[in-house]
Amino acid sequence: MMEQVKRFSLDMQFAKSQVKHDSEGELCFYRDYVALQQKLGAVLAENVALKAAIKDAHKCAEECEFNDEFCYVMPSCELEALGDCLDETPATDAILNEVRAEGADAAAAKIRKSIPAFKDAHSGAVIECADIAEMVADQLRAGNFEGVSQ
Repeated sequence: MMEQVKRFSLDMQFAKSQVKHDSEGELCFYRDYVALQQKLGAVLAENVALKAAIKDAHKCAEECEFNDEFCYVMPSCELEALGDCLDETPATDAILNEVRAEGADAAAAKIRKSIPAFKDAHSGAVIECADIAEMVADQLRAGNFEGVSQ
């Protein structure tokens, strides 16, 4: 997720060790680890702020009965504060956009692999679909794609 972290494993054959690329490896570059830790810290901070806002809103909510059903009401300022807090999650939004972009990249790759199965008359349209999927991925990574509800 996010920038792809390069993973490695240690190959201990023939009495000397060798580091090799391995998508399932237990080793990574320290700088990749630090970058991921920073992103995780930012997401955790947003999560703590959201939980605090929800708790504050819950404290102000009062139970009432309306049309024979129980519901909760709260001052509109508390609801607005909760909404504002939901709008202030750039780290979470960036990670979600990257996950969505990875999905668009996977769709583009799958579409491109299918191009040979189409007759020449339709291959242009299929290529255009793959290009659009890649464009969507780029827009998501840039944070300016409005087509996905967030």
